[in-house]
Amino acid sequence: MAFTAFLLAPGGKALWEFPRAEIGPRSEDSADDSLRRVVGPGWIEDLGEVSHHVSRFRIECRASLVRCETTSPLLEWYEPERLSVVPMPALSVKVLKLALKHLGVNPAP
Repeated sequence: MAFTAFLLAPGGKALWEFPRAEIGPRSEDSADDSLRRVVGPGWIEDLGEVSHHVSRFRIECRASLVRCETTSPLLEWYEPERLSVVPMPALSVKVLKLALKHLGVNPAP
């Protein structure tokens, strides 16, 4: 039986967001290496691009699904059914919808 859960980290303004790894232009690490350093060892699947607009600025990010072996104690697991009541920024909601679609999980209303 498969178990699906999502890792969330405390974000700003009392919102929860997905752990993220930011890659600078001079970074020697790959995106996968940086992400593993944040969430721990696991298998990474690319979900695709997600874009979001804030005022006149456009934010683009690459979303990945990580099937974790272990995780940091600073992160918290949430089952898909509980995510509908967790406050998240709009970009994280877009990533969540993409991940749920990829997993074939129907989001709670």
